[in-house]
Amino acid sequence: MKFLLASALLLSSSAYLPADPVEVWIEPVFEGTPLDSFIGTINCSQFAMTSAACQTNFSTFNGIFNAGGAVTAQASFGSASGHAFGGGTVLDPGIIYYLASFANDVLVTGGTGKGTLIAQYQITAGSGQIGDPSLNPNEPLQNPSFAFVQGSVKENFAPALTNSASLINESLDVTSSFQFGAPFAFGAETQDVCCVYSNFGRSDEGSAGSSLQLTGFTVLDASGHVVADAQIIPGQALGTGVFTPEPLSGYLTLLGLAALLWPASRLRRSL
Repeated sequence: MKFLLASALLLSSSAYLPADPVEVWIEPVFEGTPLDSFIGTINCSQFAMTSAACQTNFSTFNGIFNAGGAVTAQASFGSASGHAFGGGTVLDPGIIYYLASFANDVLVTGGTGKGTLIAQYQITAGSGQIGDPSLNPNEPLQNPSFAFVQGSVKENFAPALTNSASLINESLDVTSSFQFGAPFAFGAETQDVCCVYSNFGRSDEGSAGSSLQLTGFTVLDASGHVVADAQIIPGQALGTGVFTPEPLSGYLTLLGLAALLWPASRLRRSL
């Protein structure tokens, strides 16, 4: 059943509390190759409350081979977004990661007893890779992921992006029960690991980006009737722990192991 939007999000000054920490970093994968073999900025990271950004740009001493990346993340109550880009000639830019989220204790007003909250989000995600003519239309791309928490309800979503379907823009509803006047966790996050393509080593580029926006909500009372004057009032920020288990946590662990084992033979042959 499709519910009509009953009330607009309360955008009072309290809605602009600090978001959960946003996080970005770029870490090169040079197993077996000394870092002093390169000039420039080879890695970076930033952790912040509402926005973070960093970039790299490095090359061999002769300047023939180079790589670099850039990553950003932003978040505030009701929205989160990130974007990553990396490219290189023979060299790989490395693992590029972003995380953007918000999560707060919230109160829903306008009624008494039990109710149902239907939060309405608009989400976008895109990923791309150029420079490899052998990619077929169904080649999987790295997928930004999303996680939502609403009281006792936790939902994860990851689009199945491919070389021929590399962009989504769609709506998503999260439904949960609650008690009027009682605080509960409410938030969403998006994250991605970008630009880890095995065919890097010629002149390739990779990118990924995602965003989520709380566009509205519907509140129902215990009888299923719409509460027209309901409001969501955000309170204390909760931190990213409310999203555990993280959608990408296992993937990041595997990438960490891959970074330790990544062969540098291609790079050593090229230098």
